[in-house]
Amino acid sequence: NPQKPVFQCHKCRSDIDLDRHSRVIFKERSYHPHCFTCGNCARVLPSTDNKSLSLNHLGEPLCSRCDTSDSKTCVACQKAILAE
Repeated sequence: NPQKPVFQCHKCRSDIDLDRHSRVIFKERSYHPHCFTCGNCARVLPSTDNKSLSLNHLGEPLCSRCDTSDSKTCVACQKAILAE
């Protein structure tokens, strides 16, 4: 009986049981689908088509709402102006 590979979730650090969960791979890291969340607002991110997601300063993925790479910056507070 060959042993299955064991992957550890980058977010919660517990093992991903491939018999019960699928595995999201992003930037060579493994995640449970429910642990693959925006590094800013914690919204669950899509498990497929995630190669174009932007990263925050910690290397965590960002959802499209929290991605400020295309946003304008407030002159007064220097924070990104996000669309509501």
